[in-house]
Amino acid sequence: MRSFFAITVALLVAFFFLSLCCVAIYFELYGPHKNTVFFNKQEDQLFRFSSGSIRINIQGDDKNNTVVLLHGFNSSLERWNKVVPLLVGCGKIIRLDIPGYGFSQWGSDDFSLQAQSARVVKLLERLDVENVSLVGTSMGASIAATLAASFPDKVASLVLIAPSAYPGSLKSSMGLELFYRPGMANKLATYLVGTTVFKKLFPESVMLQALSVTASYGQPWADSLSKIKQPTTLIWSEADKTASFQYADKILASLANARLVMAEADSGHHVVIKEPGLIARQLCQ
Repeated sequence: MRSFFAITVALLVAFFFLSLCCVAIYFELYGPHKNTVFFNKQEDQLFRFSSGSIRINIQGDDKNNTVVLLHGFNSSLERWNKVVPLLVGCGKIIRLDIPGYGFSQWGSDDFSLQAQSARVVKLLERLDVENVSLVGTSMGASIAATLAASFPDKVASLVLIAPSAYPGSLKSSMGLELFYRPGMANKLATYLVGTTVFKKLFPESVMLQALSVTASYGQPWADSLSKIKQPTTLIWSEADKTASFQYADKILASLANARLVMAEADSGHHVVIKEPGLIARQLCQ
């Protein structure tokens, strides 16, 4: 009996570790990876903090109006390349690599909306700016809303482009949607990709960032919307297949002072790239 029990335990342990290996390989094959970005020595700056560093790019010097641009998941400040030239004369434009992406590194496994919004606030304080017009797309929009709710004195107005954190709104492919929501699957996967072995084997993976931020999505984010009193513009395409437009009305209803601006159907989840003029008009009018 003892030998049978020992064999059973050994098989279960072996099956468990084999399953972890399969999941790890699956994440490496189909999960997100770091994108190649280039540091512009003439225009970019790197601000260092005790836990990491944040790359920023500043255009303009209008002290009366500051616009801060937050990119989406696994992107970088270059995401706004088509928008920034259209904002000349509309204020000081600050765009950044959110920690964990691009050239912004942070010594933490926590990339939740709350943690990221606090890091952006640290940057704003270092730059001595407040009452900013905060603009975000997808994950960046979700961070922007969290920041406005938690640090209202830092934000004068919001532009949220297809925020992805509303319960059930985020869609993904290759079965990853199962992990991209709060719950046990997310917790187990987060443990796996946070191990030293996974990080050494797959150094280009940003699966940890994906799992960490989506663990903070859902009802808590939806509940925080009622705290936002700043004027808010919600931009969305009804054909968005990543952050479902069907939740736009619920988000609008939760915000105290919001309006909806429709993007073209063929813009999908890429309004920043396909309709930069639409975004610029909201900020410069």
